[in-house]
Amino acid sequence: MTGPAPARSRLRTLSGWAEGRLDGLIALESRAQVTGPTLLHGDLYPFNLLLTPDRVVAIGWPHAWIGAPFCDVLTLLSSAQLSGIDPQSLAQSHPLTRDLAPGRIDEFLALHSGFLLRAVATAGPEADPNIVAMMTALGLASVQWLQRRWPATG
Repeated sequence: MTGPAPARSRLRTLSGWAEGRLDGLIALESRAQVTGPTLLHGDLYPFNLLLTPDRVVAIGWPHAWIGAPFCDVLTLLSSAQLSGIDPQSLAQSHPLTRDLAPGRIDEFLALHSGFLLRAVATAGPEADPNIVAMMTALGLASVQWLQRRWPATG
């Protein structure tokens, strides 16, 4: 997002922290390693989970892909803080994330937030405001988690 000034200005409005560290975040994102053998949902947020009395069902699979097993977990955990839940403590205990090197989590959070906030910052006037608001909230949740982690681990 080093390109158009309007997109960078929108990012500054959304997160001055991210805009001020954009080159470092782009470098961090470029190191993200998300390849792997696992079928991933690709959009695993609470609104795509259906709770039944005896199980959890993931719904809405149009963004499914094959990748690293921790990706869906980190996506879901990053959204947890929208409900006031600390994703860090959950990541430290989850079997798919507890043994990840801290840099891998940071890289994923940069990738995830970069994807969402790039879409928000470049959205035109025809974009659905509800989707833009959702992407903004989810992108900022990832940025906020990364902000708490990243000079300490980066």
